[in-house]
Amino acid sequence: MAERVIPFAVRTVDDNTISDLFCIAAEQAKAADKVSEAMDCDVTIPYSESILDIIFDAVGAPDDSEFREPFFELFFDWVQSETQSMQEFLKEFYLCLDDHLHMYSLREQDSEST
Repeated sequence: MAERVIPFAVRTVDDNTISDLFCIAAEQAKAADKVSEAMDCDVTIPYSESILDIIFDAVGAPDDSEFREPFFELFFDWVQSETQSMQEFLKEFYLCLDDHLHMYSLREQDSEST
């Protein structure tokens, strides 16, 4: 269970909701790809990124584009490959998140001590 803290509300988000949000973001990304192909140009539909930001907030990822970039890549690779199940993707996502959060906290501690 993840908690999303914003100034006016605290929300608890369960794993099923996280999965649902990832599925919605995946469908949005696929729709953007189809529009791009049909129009023969790059089309950016920001909904996927907005939903991903909500997910990252909910799981406690720092609001730092450098921190979040690998997770955007992980997500879009998963959408494009269509070979991993949602459960496999979530397992990989949470493992990467734990590693990145640990490294981020160490980096923050180092910057505070110098």
